[in-house]
Amino acid sequence: MLDSFSLIKWKTIFPYGSISILKSVFNRIGLLNFNNKFSFLKQKFTSAYNENIDCFLRINICKANVKIALKQYRPVCLKINALYVCTMKKQGVKERIIETASNLFYNQGYNQTGINQIIEEAGVAKASMYQHFRSKEDIAVAYLQERHINWMGDLKSFVSNEKINTDKIIRSFDYLQNWLSEVDYRGCGFQNIICDLPKDHHKIKDQVILHKNDVKELLLNLLQEEKNPVQLCNELLVLLEGAIILSQIQNNNWPITAAKNAAKKLLS
Repeated sequence: MLDSFSLIKWKTIFPYGSISILKSVFNRIGLLNFNNKFSFLKQKFTSAYNENIDCFLRINICKANVKIALKQYRPVCLKINALYVCTMKKQGVKERIIETASNLFYNQGYNQTGINQIIEEAGVAKASMYQHFRSKEDIAVAYLQERHINWMGDLKSFVSNEKINTDKIIRSFDYLQNWLSEVDYRGCGFQNIICDLPKDHHKIKDQVILHKNDVKELLLNLLQEEKNPVQLCNELLVLLEGAIILSQIQNNNWPITAAKNAAKKLLS
């Protein structure tokens, strides 16, 4: 639980965040009655933005309570039992919309998130939003495109130290375990949104297919020296995707461990 919090001006080398991110962070780590304090925080941060200064929130907190909850929010400074959730200087309207919607779509769900909530939490005018996005689906496409780039980049970086291609594939399951434990087994944003999707949202479906096809292509490129690489690729892809969804259902990493062991047998 939180002991205290206060707003402090600071020139920081860890600039990141927004009101919506802060709200989600606080909700995840157990700050009670955050909504009662939200207006105060929003007013303070808006003032800071208008003054074009950096500021951050210092929270005296036990490190263990926030380790998993905060890694998904990328650059933060966590040291000496104090958490510094930093804000950046004022973002553009488009960036604020994408950042806010990305957090809401992933943690709350696509159908459960309305345009008005995105507008309110991003702190933008409706007319400004429609200058950049014609619909909620268009915002979701931008969210998925950014998520695709980040996820693929993180995966490739995670396995890059392995010299043998098949070892890179096995290492991919370790990436799943690290990633999914950090987001409290919230699962794959692409799997989640496709299950939450109205039938006429073809642009979102196309982005999901593109992402999964790129994952498949990555595996296939690593299997070119193996016998029956296409069949092996399909089997390994099912193991990867199945591990993700089952770990979400079970809220546990045992499906990832089981899929990793099965992958080792396939590649032996």
